[in-house]
Amino acid sequence: LERERQRAEEANLAKSQFLATMSHELRTPLNAIIGFSEVMQCETFGELSPAPYRGYVDDIHKSGHHLLSVINDVLDMSKIEAGRFDLNETVIDIEEIARDVAALCLPLAEKGELSLAVEIPETQPWILADERAVHQMLINLISNAIKFTPPLGSVIVTTNLTPDGGTRITVADTGFGIPEKEIENVTKSFVQSSEPVNKKHQGTGLGLPIVKALAELHGADVLIDSTVGFGTRVSITFPAKRTPSARTATAG
Repeated sequence: LERERQRAEEANLAKSQFLATMSHELRTPLNAIIGFSEVMQCETFGELSPAPYRGYVDDIHKSGHHLLSVINDVLDMSKIEAGRFDLNETVIDIEEIARDVAALCLPLAEKGELSLAVEIPETQPWILADERAVHQMLINLISNAIKFTPPLGSVIVTTNLTPDGGTRITVADTGFGIPEKEIENVTKSFVQSSEPVNKKHQGTGLGLPIVKALAELHGADVLIDSTVGFGTRVSITFPAKRTPSARTATAG
């Protein structure tokens, strides 16, 4: 039994190393594709003609960024699974990061005819965390919420302090919702919901698994509360030890 467990761990490590290597190999040519498409969008070396070519270049640029985000997800998950994702912890401003991410996701929300809001109190304490990881968690949560919310719906980002002084970040939407039987699956790598509405959307099935994995590296919990036809709330709760200013204020 011990030997089988060791073999399984070795196989998982080999898979993670392979994915990491392939992701690095794919990123180099992809960055060139994105870069040259941006040069063409700016018409650096002359006007694009006939007119349809501009639309083609925009499609290349958009598809390139989508593929890059997929590769980054695979690379990060492989690093986490291999135990090679190191946290660079600093005291960070949750409100600022949430508003930055919302600004990045706003065009996607507007295209889907959704409202996107950040409602974080000015009194929200800063937290001790890896800024890039928190940024990625919020991008995954907000973009997921937008993707699975129909037109005229809403996505809201909020925070609050827990009774024990921890910090909870919540992304709530008025989307299609997740059936109770599927909730456990959506946090597993490369697994997508079997619901027909979810199969219409592109994705690797890594969005929520990466959120869960990055949260766990911080000692944080992820809770998914969803009702079909009404929407989904995903909360990340950081422990009190990661909210030093709140602890200081409580002590005072």
